[in-house]
Amino acid sequence: MTKRPSPPRYHLAGLWQRGAPLTRRQLLRASAIGAAGLALPSCTSRAPALVDAGLPPPAPRPPAPPALPVDLASCRPIADVNAPAPSFLADDFSRPHEVLWKLDEHFANHGRPPPPREQVGLVIVGGGMSGLGLAWLLRDLQPMVLEQAPRFGGNSKGERWQGIEYSMGAAYFVDTDPDEELRRKFYTPLGLDKAWRLVGDDPVVTSDHLQYRFWEGSTDKMRARDFAKAKTWFIDVLRHHYPDIPWAPGGHLDEAALAALDSKSMKEELEEKLGTALHPHVATLCDHYAWSTFLCGWGEISAAAFLCSFVAEFDGVVVLPGGNAFAAERLLEQTAAAVPPTNLRPSTLVIRVAQAADGVDVTALGPDGAPYTVRAKACVMACPKFVAKKLLVDLPAAQRAAMERIKYRSYVVANALIEAPLNVDAYDVYLLGSAAPGADLQAESTRQGITDVVLGHWAKHGDPKYSVLTLYRPYPYEGARAALFDPASFARVKAELEAQLPGILSLFKLKPEQVRELRVARWGHPINLSLKGQIADGTWAAARAPIGDRVFFCEQDNWPAPCIETSFLCALETEKAVRTALSG
Repeated sequence: MTKRPSPPRYHLAGLWQRGAPLTRRQLLRASAIGAAGLALPSCTSRAPALVDAGLPPPAPRPPAPPALPVDLASCRPIADVNAPAPSFLADDFSRPHEVLWKLDEHFANHGRPPPPREQVGLVIVGGGMSGLGLAWLLRDLQPMVLEQAPRFGGNSKGERWQGIEYSMGAAYFVDTDPDEELRRKFYTPLGLDKAWRLVGDDPVVTSDHLQYRFWEGSTDKMRARDFAKAKTWFIDVLRHHYPDIPWAPGGHLDEAALAALDSKSMKEELEEKLGTALHPHVATLCDHYAWSTFLCGWGEISAAAFLCSFVAEFDGVVVLPGGNAFAAERLLEQTAAAVPPTNLRPSTLVIRVAQAADGVDVTALGPDGAPYTVRAKACVMACPKFVAKKLLVDLPAAQRAAMERIKYRSYVVANALIEAPLNVDAYDVYLLGSAAPGADLQAESTRQGITDVVLGHWAKHGDPKYSVLTLYRPYPYEGARAALFDPASFARVKAELEAQLPGILSLFKLKPEQVRELRVARWGHPINLSLKGQIADGTWAAARAPIGDRVFFCEQDNWPAPCIETSFLCALETEKAVRTALSG
């Protein structure tokens, strides 16, 4: 790869590296974080270089036992509900915090990593949507996938109850034309386009009842013209000024225009373009969309990133049974059928990635806690950058600095299992409320709580006597991660959700006694923030730059576009780079 200058000395023409993903017109509202994406605090320390000075001699220990074939039934993205959940589902921070946050101490206590016991062509660190997507594309090369969680899928996980498959994380994505790259390379070969359901007109909630036809002014008929004007502007952006992220030549905007749009917040752009015609309900919808899609306010988010996602939804949203976990299941099944049975390794925590004379040494702790090292010809970090920077030995300083500038925030997703039918013609109900956007994100989001309610059974119903409501509660402000990490946070968060639940149930003519259980999933770092100005200043390009021809990055945080589409497009780009490197 051509050596690239360090930020902030990126010139505009060099912001997007060679082989950038193909242009895309759609984005998702939720992410597909790799399961290595854990709620680790931000860290500036270097990964341990393991030089001789100050380290004890290697501690005597028996060699780690060989890996066993994976039991697919126990690590699938969609799991059956067999018992009540007494604590948070999804992210479990205990093991990675104990090791990754104390790597210097770990190596001081246990000695140097063991020598390689296996040699493979490719190791992929992370079994979320990015890692699974890349492993599936490269399944002919028989990659090894190391995933720290017990189940693959990252935050594209789901559950099954009474025959209903519902999402506990990422839930939907945007429709594509049949000839588009994502449809041809992913959706059709995986059979997703035969299984999804197209979403229609979703309602908002104002004055405690459902309001359909929002863009026709149903929430304020006296100012219907202002809603129509806003929609006309959004559609014009989609058709004529669409900001492609990931960017590639041939889109509606050139590099300079995209960087200029990125330098403004969505609030600034919308108020500039619509002025006095901006209805408070439109402003609130955009602000809440920024919360639930990007975990930041409309005054923080890049206008380019916001519009890339928001206006794409005017072309149609599609939903799979179980949300995006359905796609993760297909990827896992087809990859498992093509690679050796020991190459898919859940409950395997990578603790060190270092370049060697003839490859890359990847050291991990297996399910039994025993360390072992794999020598690979190439390694792909399909995990968030805040994890990658802890694992990589001798990460270039400029690249580390770029990774440090990428921020992440938290999400809670709760599923109410309901012993009653629910016949509502909607998929995602937006709790708009009546207040205009405020300046204090923490206070506003605390007041709002849940931003939208998804009918979890909508894509494919099981037993018609049962229903599932999926509640999304974003935390679009700094400090929320630490509060969610507190062991006492489960009781507090669940109590807050339960306090808001009766009002939501009343919208659907349901009663609290019909709720069998409220199952709460915690996501520590599901979304990388798409803050304004970080495309133009080179942050994203520097953070994702390959290291030589051996270490590559393939994750949704390669770009300010946290979604399944970015994961797949980055997988397509990385596939080409890895094949080139291994063939060379």
